[in-house]
Amino acid sequence: MKIPLSNSSFQLDVSGIAGFFGGEEAFAAISSVHLIRGRRWLGWYNSPGSYFIAKKYGVLARSRIWDGLYPGVNVDPAKMLELDGKSGPRYIGLHSGTRLPSTGHLAYLFEQLCGKERESEIKKKREQQEREEQEKSSQWPEEGGKDVEQGPGEGGKAAKQGTRSKLTLTIAHLDELDAAGNDANGNKSNSKSERAAHRIDIPEHSFSPFNPSSLFAIGISVAACALCGVYKDWFCFAMILLGIFSNGISCLIIGSGILQIEGTNPSLNSPPGDGILDGRENFILLIGNERSVTTITKGNFYLHYPSEQKYHDIGVSAAALTTQFLLQLFIIPQGTLFGQIMFLSSLAASWIHNAYLASLDSEVLQSGILRKVLLRNSALVRIPFEKRTAVVVFAATYAKPADPREFLDEMIPNNTPAWKLIKKTITDAILEKQVPKTFAEMNNSEDIAKLGAKDQRLVWDITGKYRFSESTRTTGCEAALDSSFQLDVSGIAGFFGGEEAFAAMSSVHLVRGRRWLGFYNSPGSYFVAKKYGVLARSRFWDGLYPGVNVEPTRMLELDGKIGPRYIGLRSGTRLQTTGHLAYLLEHLCSEERKEAAERFKFREKHDNPFPRTSTSDIEGGPTIWRKKEKRESEIVLTIAHLDEFREAEEYLEAPAHSFSLYTMIAFIAVGYSFSACVLCGIFRDWFCFAMILLGIVSNGISCFIIGSGKLRIEVTNPSPNSPPGHGVLDGKEDIILLMGSERSVTTITKGNFYLYYASEMEYHDIGCSAILLTVQFLLQLFIIPQGTLFGQIMFLSSLAVSWLYNAYLASLDSEALQSGILRELALHSTKLSRISFQKRTAVVVFIAVYAEAENPKSFLDEMIPNDTLVWRLVETAITTAISRGRDPMVFADENMTEDIEALPGSDAALVWEMLKQASFGFEEAQKESRKLEGLQKMGD
Repeated sequence: MKIPLSNSSFQLDVSGIAGFFGGEEAFAAISSVHLIRGRRWLGWYNSPGSYFIAKKYGVLARSRIWDGLYPGVNVDPAKMLELDGKSGPRYIGLHSGTRLPSTGHLAYLFEQLCGKERESEIKKKREQQEREEQEKSSQWPEEGGKDVEQGPGEGGKAAKQGTRSKLTLTIAHLDELDAAGNDANGNKSNSKSERAAHRIDIPEHSFSPFNPSSLFAIGISVAACALCGVYKDWFCFAMILLGIFSNGISCLIIGSGILQIEGTNPSLNSPPGDGILDGRENFILLIGNERSVTTITKGNFYLHYPSEQKYHDIGVSAAALTTQFLLQLFIIPQGTLFGQIMFLSSLAASWIHNAYLASLDSEVLQSGILRKVLLRNSALVRIPFEKRTAVVVFAATYAKPADPREFLDEMIPNNTPAWKLIKKTITDAILEKQVPKTFAEMNNSEDIAKLGAKDQRLVWDITGKYRFSESTRTTGCEAALDSSFQLDVSGIAGFFGGEEAFAAMSSVHLVRGRRWLGFYNSPGSYFVAKKYGVLARSRFWDGLYPGVNVEPTRMLELDGKIGPRYIGLRSGTRLQTTGHLAYLLEHLCSEERKEAAERFKFREKHDNPFPRTSTSDIEGGPTIWRKKEKRESEIVLTIAHLDEFREAEEYLEAPAHSFSLYTMIAFIAVGYSFSACVLCGIFRDWFCFAMILLGIVSNGISCFIIGSGKLRIEVTNPSPNSPPGHGVLDGKEDIILLMGSERSVTTITKGNFYLYYASEMEYHDIGCSAILLTVQFLLQLFIIPQGTLFGQIMFLSSLAVSWLYNAYLASLDSEALQSGILRELALHSTKLSRISFQKRTAVVVFIAVYAEAENPKSFLDEMIPNDTLVWRLVETAITTAISRGRDPMVFADENMTEDIEALPGSDAALVWEMLKQASFGFEEAQKESRKLEGLQKMGD
């Protein structure tokens, strides 16, 4: 039996991808052999990525031969398989005095395990609450919606605990490990001596259950191999079979390592190992002997191989995978198309299986193994808390540390007088076995009374004593004014929103009246000061604000962009890149072209629901915007007749009316800042009043100084005898023909914006504004915390409103604003006309005829740099015809027919097509020239 695929000469050439494609997934799949039950026996499928895996595992083998074949740093298998290497939270021993800034891999997994279980419990509680709310038709009882914690001093009282608690303490009573290293389940430890590191073998039943998805990949690979044998494609049959055996043997060898938990052996006389793992949100209280606890804090997974130290068997498996890759690389192309398809399908199925195994969370699997081995008989109890102090007091009371005060100092490193008294009270209460609030009330009332009002409130609040009495209860603004709560927002005032504030202040030269409307409390003062401080130039300013001195226009992004290349038609000038103004002109032409296209589409849609595809008089010829919308393949030519500048003008200065009008929204920021300042004065928070006022004045003065520069365009002064400056800007999407004097054209191609300041060269006034902003930042940093909560809220809200206004100004398109100013100054009476062409040849001929190029051949060579026989013939016809004022198509038909017909058929057709496009460009140039002459006569 034969099918057409078996005799096809078509080659898939898939052998190369077999060694590289899917390498990451294949490596992750083989790495799972120690985490999934029975995985080492289920690697018999044709897996991709053989060369990638060989390079990865080859570095495990250690000898000169293996180091030569697989160079790289030798690592332990556990590190390679990501079974070790993660850092856990810091650890504090409650009896031993041990302090570990970071713990090992098992502690990291333990923290992840507690975090996952905590999230799972919260999710279940939330779902249960939602079900109860749906079942009840009436509202909650008055006390039913409150969150009550099971915490210290509550007598174990528990009520509903929502998801508001930020901190969780997990209590773990660890399984006991005896001196021989056996766990509570009898798992034997391999320990050479009493003081040596002990290792606990992990039984296979602790791994994740067998997953039947492996049978899918095995079945596809075996079936593909069998089908190749049935159709007698022995090349592909052998290579699929080789892939099956190579991957299977590699899984078997890699999986032969015995996964163990490695721990340390403490002294037999060690105190209890109780301690706490201090995570960010999860605190874990470990209760157990020193051996069990140190296994968690310092232990790790370890892979024991019979060939330990050398790992020759792993090196052999890497060599087998490399051989598989090389043989498949050369032999698979010899097989039939059918066999290659079978080979590829087996790779695809194996890759899907590998991707599934790679998607499994390795840390979750490792955490599951850890719990089954070390925490099998341990009950994890989770208690939620709102404050860190409550967690610390509970842990100290529950575990009874040898030195409670030392433990409190480690967990709460505050040493203010109030906190010293708090720690002393809690320590004495723990030693006396009393509730801290009761002990403070009975023994420390006099010491507490000697503190300031705020410190007294803090002590009573922490110890659980302080309550508002009826006579001291306040509401509304008075409560905010008297609150001891501090927002601590002063620090963000100098940094937050700095980018937006800088962009907003940079708009003073582009938005009308912007320099007068900076009187609001803006954030980011320090950021702006550092930016503008480098403009000032002297040893004094360089010391305060170090950095490279730049021009104001560069700093404000009013200069520095690179424009398209320029080709002069009369002067012979060639510029590979032009200046900032040429870039803006290209941007302006591009935006106006897009707007014109959108307007035409709108009119076409509403005025003519059935538009014709073309209205050009000549098929394939140039089309003008008023006739037809631009196609994707068309080339747009923009013609700009530039204004003439008077000889006496050295620069063009932008009048105020040329700036954009975006100032009305500024009154919101200004008004809100002044309102916040006034409210602080009404409620007599003079600290926040002064700082908001300082922010208003500082930002306003800085805007005024930065905005005092006059925006100008520098005008170049060429020789009076220079020829007309007609030339072409050859952009990526648009081609711009500049028509005008050399002075006008070079101003566009070489000119730039310039900011003139009265303090030019030194810029001392800008330096002073930078100092003012720095002083504002420093004063706000220290004084705002002295204000009331109400004043801090006013300060923060004024920053927020100002940030929104700054973000609005930063969102304005700076290039569009600059293009508008350029048009107002240099292109005030210039009319930009656009013509679209189908081919570049037509554009080039149009420009050469319309602008009367001095040397058409040189211009054509520059615009169309082809050096083929066809182009040389076309170029000769075009340049000769233009010099004689003839249509290139007509001229070639009359004088060059024999030369063209002598070319091969396809080349001759190409010549006539290009000449046809040149004829279109010539005719369109004649039409536009006549229109221009008519307009000039009407103007005269």
